[in-house]
This record gives sequence, structure tokens and C-alpha cells, in this order.
Amino acid sequence: MGVPGPPPGLPPAPVIPATALPHVCTVNGCTKDARRNEKKCSEHSKPFCSSPGCRNKVVVRELCRKHGAYGKCKFDEQGATCLLSAENRTGFCRKHGGIGLCTWSGCQTPAKSGKGVCRKHGAYGTCREALCESNAMSNRGACSKHEAKKPCSHIGCTTNAITRGLCIKHGANGFCSKAECHTAAVNHGVCSRHGANGICSEEGCTTPAASKGRCYRHGGQGKKTTCYVDNCTTRAVARGLCFQHGAYGKCQHPGCPTNAAAGFTMCVKHGGGRKKECEIPGCITNAKRRGVCARHGGGPAKCVIDRCRSKMVGRHKLCTKHFQQSADTGPASGDVVSGTEKSDA
Repeated sequence: MGVPGPPPGLPPAPVIPATALPHVCTVNGCTKDARRNEKKCSEHSKPFCSSPGCRNKVVVRELCRKHGAYGKCKFDEQGATCLLSAENRTGFCRKHGGIGLCTWSGCQTPAKSGKGVCRKHGAYGTCREALCESNAMSNRGACSKHEAKKPCSHIGCTTNAITRGLCIKHGANGFCSKAECHTAAVNHGVCSRHGANGICSEEGCTTPAASKGRCYRHGGQGKKTTCYVDNCTTRAVARGLCFQHGAYGKCQHPGCPTNAAAGFTMCVKHGGGRKKECEIPGCITNAKRRGVCARHGGGPAKCVIDRCRSKMVGRHKLCTKHFQQSADTGPASGDVVSGTEKSDA
């Protein structure tokens, strides 16, 4: 039996060319419809950033915004430069007004995208809690007091989680990409020690910058200033002076012109800065832990994971192996925290 034609009196249905029919994206695993006259969907038709390992979409110059599609931020004030990528064609990053500053009178904080004001001045409205008039801190609609915060999933850590259930210290941004460095990454995949904030802008200095484009020695720590002594560019430690010029005063021992050690009234030679000695009778070695030296049991404690005999590293009470496992996927199955060793640690 043949296919029935259209009812009498109606025009025949138009013939749609095969090229105009929708078809599935050719990327493996993608079920979305391809764009008209193309083989891929809108998500896969745009290439990825040329930076190694980056899966962001290209903006211009074969780069995404994060990796410098619009170049580096043009901020330059008193020798302090910004190492972040520009947000758009204005040439500035978000921090320095790439999307505009808050329109609130006297506020120099960058505005939230599309809001015109910063979150302090109502970019996300007021808190959703009844009788609370504080401004919300995010799209969740709660202020800093009423926002439900999840603690870091790392064993024994009570710091609020940032991403992936972890705080920054325990790998929210990953770990430093430098060989044999297990410190948490801060920016650009490296820690502060290995140049997360760039290199010091002081001429001839190759030390990683701490803030404002300068290292600690050249005044790159927040609002800290340099030493008040003329021609001294070292960072001030106390009383507006560096350690070399007497930040902690002079040694009070009669006739001693040496500077006092930090937190003491004497220099190191006359007892200042001396650590507590080992409690074992006859031992004059400095105590390391629990009042005794490393030789008498004051060295690094054992890893808190049961049956692990490795030494713990730093303050997280885990060996290097279990620290990396807990940061990536949480404690491995079958690993139990030893109550005895944890109390000793």
C-alpha cells in the first residue's frame, strides 16, 4: 500500500534539503545539535585556549581571558605593578577597575559585573534572614554572619572550605607545581615562595614578591614601611626600624653595643633569643617538642594514620603520602586515625 498523499485542495509539503536538517555534534560523547551548516555544536565550535592544560574558550589571540587574551593589567603606581591578566579591552584587571569601580560615593572597590556597586554597598541585596539589614555577600542572599559555611574536609581542620571541600592551605587551589614543593598554591599554580605574586620590582632583586610588587625586604608586606634610617630600603620590623638599625633596641648587658634579639632585652651572645634546653638532666641541647630534644624523643611525631610509621610533616599531623591523598580524595579507605598517636602529636 502506497504512502497517502496530501488531502485534496492542499499544496504539497515543501522539500527540506538534507544540509538544512539538524544533526548531532561530531565530538565524541556530545549529544547536542550541531550549528547550522557546521559539524559541531556551539559549545565545541570554538577552540580552547592555547595555554598548556587550559580548557577555557578562546577570546582573542588564541588565549582565554585568564591567560592574557587582553594582555596584562596596566596598573602601575609608585613602581608597584600588577601581574594579573586584564579583564577586557580597558587593559585593567578586576581588582583595578577592569569592569568599573563602585558608584557609591568615595568607594574605590571594583564593582560586581552588571551591578554597578560592590557587594559591601548592595550588589547582592540585603540578607534573606528576618530582621537582618546587612548586605548579602553572594548570590546565595546571606550576609557573612548568616551564610552557612562548610568546614574544610581535611582531618582536624576547622577553617572554612573555599572550593572542592578544602581550604586554601589544604589544596583548594591545588599545590605548588614546583618539584618537591608540597605547599598549597596561591596563584598561577605556584606558592608565594616560588613566585605566585611575581618577582620583586626593586632593581637587581630576584626574590619573589610578597605584595605590591615587592618582596618582604623591600617593603612588600601590606602597610609595612621601610626603615626610617636614611638610605635604608630594608623593611621595618618594629618602631619603624629594621633589625640592623635597632628595631628591638640595644642589648642591656653593660658595654655591649649589639642589637637585642627579637622579644628580648639581650643579644644572642648574652642570653637573648635562647631557646629552652632539654629537660633531660645533663643535656644542654635545645628542646624541640614536649620539652625534650630530638635525641630524647622530641623530634617529629609519627603520622596519625594507623599502621603508618612515617614522620608527620608540618602541622597537619600526616606524612607526605597521606597528606596528598587526603587533599585529593580524602583519607584512603581502610586508613584509620590512631587515637594513641594523635594524642601524642
